[in-house]
Amino acid sequence: MDAGQDQATASFEVQGWASLGVVLNATETVTPGIPFDVVAQISNDGGQIATNTEVVLSLSEHLTTTDPLIVPMGDLEAEAMQEVTWSITADAVGTHTVLVEINETSISDQETASQLVNAVEHVHRIQLTSSREQITGLSPVMLTLTLENFGTIEDRISLDIVSTNPTIGFTAYTDNQPLTGSVTVPAQSTTAFNLQITPHVWERGTVTIKAVSELDPMAVDYISIPVDGYVTDADNFVFLPLIIR
Repeated sequence: MDAGQDQATASFEVQGWASLGVVLNATETVTPGIPFDVVAQISNDGGQIATNTEVVLSLSEHLTTTDPLIVPMGDLEAEAMQEVTWSITADAVGTHTVLVEINETSISDQETASQLVNAVEHVHRIQLTSSREQITGLSPVMLTLTLENFGTIEDRISLDIVSTNPTIGFTAYTDNQPLTGSVTVPAQSTTAFNLQITPHVWERGTVTIKAVSELDPMAVDYISIPVDGYVTDADNFVFLPLIIR
């Protein structure tokens, strides 16, 4: 099982016939408003069928789900195992309880497994950096921009790129393809992409790149790149001698 997860296990034996068990895997720490998965592994380790098996999910206050709370599993064959997954969201900080109950009719008995989930409000932070602070000249320049996610959850970061001068062109790329949509940044890691800026002769302006976390829209960073087309590259011009007659 992954780090950061706990599991609760319960089992009961049915007169030497069926032997049912439930292992509950739930994330130990979650963020309010962000869905997380709870997985129940239901097994029959006995030698007979467990009939009319069903799984029932119960949530304490401040935990919600749109998935069915009661999941019929039918007859569970001997030595068989099935999983049930719910997507759950905490709407407040604190310690909350996830409870799973299994029932079957061969002995009309039931068993439960529970797990505590801690909902903690994280201060989410992202950072955007550029390989260049400014651009001069007329040659197109390919920048490397890096997004850093300081949080403990994978984030998707949307980008808003604007120029104060419409004559200055720009195109964002990822994996040598035009960038469309948001950029995925793993938890506590970085993702790089490219931005090509094309200056225009005798024009100045600023290209601003704004990064916004989709997990937490309050987590924002931006950089502004001044672009100066008044400073020319020698490669862009052919100088001819001035002839006076």
